[in-house]
Amino acid sequence: MKVLRIGHVSSVPPGRTDCFDATNPGYQISVSLTFQPPPHVTVHLVGTGAPGIARRAVDELVADATEEVREGARLVVSELVTNAIQADEACTVSAWFLSGDGAVRIEVADSSRDLPQLRPAGDGRVGGYGLRIVDHLSARWGVVESKVGKFVWTEIEPSEDAAPRS
Repeated sequence: MKVLRIGHVSSVPPGRTDCFDATNPGYQISVSLTFQPPPHVTVHLVGTGAPGIARRAVDELVADATEEVREGARLVVSELVTNAIQADEACTVSAWFLSGDGAVRIEVADSSRDLPQLRPAGDGRVGGYGLRIVDHLSARWGVVESKVGKFVWTEIEPSEDAAPRS
């Protein structure tokens, strides 16, 4: 398995390696929070309705999070599932929520070997900028290749000044 680090992984505190690849339990990835297996939510999706189903599943999971985390999680899972469905027609969403930290981790796995590309802003193309949304809203994110394809993972945390949910 090859770990590709894209995005904000430079913010990982030293010595924190306690997150697991959902497709290969026991393989560790450096992250700042502890998201232990199994996931709190796992949804297998097919077809064009998949992003909406994924949004609802993640929204229910993070119901007690700040508005910032809830909105970020909805947007990010929608973008990642849309990409996965376009690449492979099916995907699996796994998500964890740490209520004490108010953080969520989302992984979207598919069997496509095509890796997502973070396009430069203003390259003249129409569409295809969903990873810019993921990059902007995530504390960290990346891609892990596996024997059966890949998964894109993201972690969304509340900002220091985020108001708790009332």
